[in-house]
Amino acid sequence: MTMSYDPLAYEMPWRPNYEKNAVAGWLAASGAALAVEQVSTMPPEPFYWMTGICGVMAMARLPKAIKLHLLQKHLKGRDLEFISIAELQKYIKDTPDDMWLGSGFLWENRH
Repeated sequence: MTMSYDPLAYEMPWRPNYEKNAVAGWLAASGAALAVEQVSTMPPEPFYWMTGICGVMAMARLPKAIKLHLLQKHLKGRDLEFISIAELQKYIKDTPDDMWLGSGFLWENRH
């Protein structure tokens, strides 16, 4: 019985989003190719090919970058909410001997 390693089985959600950087790099290279084509006297076809290849490479990395971005966004959580003393007094005026623990929050399965 052998164990097989699947490098895609687990994705570390707290790692930097390298795919986002790769997409930005490919788009920058595509823009650079178009800019050089505008100022160069060389034939434009290689620059068009380079722009197309860079676009394909950026599109290949984009789904993974979006998936990791959304996962990290959902893991980040929300800011804490606080109430004023006046609001607290309003909540406990009917039952002053009880301890008010708050309103709680909605449980969500977001990730």
